[in-house]
Amino acid sequence: MGIKGPNGPPRGVIHIAEAVTRTVVPSMRPNFFTGGRRALEGGTAAVMSDFSNAEEILDGVSAIVRGRLSDITVLHVKGLVRADELPIDDAETFIVNGLQNMFAHAASRGLSQVETLALIAGKDRFGSAKIKITKEERFRRIVEAQLAAIAEMIQHGIDSDYTGLYARHMLPLMIEYTRKFVNRAGKEHGLRFELRMSHLIELFPYLTAIRPMHQALAPTIAGTGRVASFDCVLFGLLEALAAQYKAYGLLDALANGTVKLVKSGGIVTGVSGPDLPAQIVSDGLRAIHDNFRVLDGQLAPQTHNLSRSTLSIIDTSHIIDPVIDLFDDAWGSGIRQVNPLVDFNIAPRRAEFLRNVFGTSVPRTHEVDLRDTLERYITDGLAAKRDAMNAQFQTQEIVDALGGRVLEVGLFADHQIDEIHDFGAAKQVFQPRVVDEGL
Repeated sequence: MGIKGPNGPPRGVIHIAEAVTRTVVPSMRPNFFTGGRRALEGGTAAVMSDFSNAEEILDGVSAIVRGRLSDITVLHVKGLVRADELPIDDAETFIVNGLQNMFAHAASRGLSQVETLALIAGKDRFGSAKIKITKEERFRRIVEAQLAAIAEMIQHGIDSDYTGLYARHMLPLMIEYTRKFVNRAGKEHGLRFELRMSHLIELFPYLTAIRPMHQALAPTIAGTGRVASFDCVLFGLLEALAAQYKAYGLLDALANGTVKLVKSGGIVTGVSGPDLPAQIVSDGLRAIHDNFRVLDGQLAPQTHNLSRSTLSIIDTSHIIDPVIDLFDDAWGSGIRQVNPLVDFNIAPRRAEFLRNVFGTSVPRTHEVDLRDTLERYITDGLAAKRDAMNAQFQTQEIVDALGGRVLEVGLFADHQIDEIHDFGAAKQVFQPRVVDEGL
């Protein structure tokens, strides 16, 4: 039984462990399951200014959910299923009501109608060719986003009736998720992990009654506006802790290379380098404009000091699941001793990664053993990447740009639940973990 949360359902690590370790984590082959694997919906191309209002979008979504769910596939458990096979009660009412709440929340930001619609329904043009899509294509992508979110909640047992997707404090998350899903045309894995991790982080036992704030807004680096910055902000007794969730196919993508400040006329205008450390530095540069303080999302909001630390969590399944698929296929074809450098038709970097983990002769073994070996390798690799990132944060140029502030990252994979818990407890965000001495 979880610990009762201050503003919602029970929250406790028993639920987190079940959600992370259940064996129905989906295979991530392919990463595209919708727009990247089907023909675009036909009709007349349109941009956001061609939509009259949110009701037009809701009507288009409703028509698809009501009559075309059997045409849509959703990545669920370990394969693609038809959307009408998902265990959803009254999908039309649930999805349309959820989107109505999202549009109402977006409207509260004081933007123009076109900007408000675009917050959820996406940008005007897509891809390197900057193509426009039809209204029907946009409706379908919005529907696919909602169905993928529902499938994610169900298959991981996080929210068995999935109604928490549209809870009031989760609306900023769903708005950001839906817009990115539409923009990326179904390249979904990172988005689904961000969504899943945002719900999992709610299950930890907190020391305060302040709910996590998802997709928190922060100033631009120039300080000229506010944009979505942190994936989540967790509020502790002394400080607020920013969190970022990332999905990478290889650990090398985390920290290979040098973080550099981009300047124009001596003014910092951006950050280049490896994705995660560059984003953490960018977040720090944005936070300067708020004096490293953050406003919580409560009914009577207060500001909190922002910790110099960032909790970064990496998706284990995006690294492991494709590897297990490769070995299953090889053993299924009759190969008894697999050499990753020879027997897999994969990119050299991935083959080298597998050689580093397993060597050049891998006998047939159980999936659990493969997963355990990979998780240990990831855990050790992340510790080294963490140290490398923290060393970069201590360079004089970055420290000076942040007004003397030295950043720090706590870097974990989502299978490291105890370590994540201990890190949050050390920052006085989570209640200390109870260790059973009898085990």
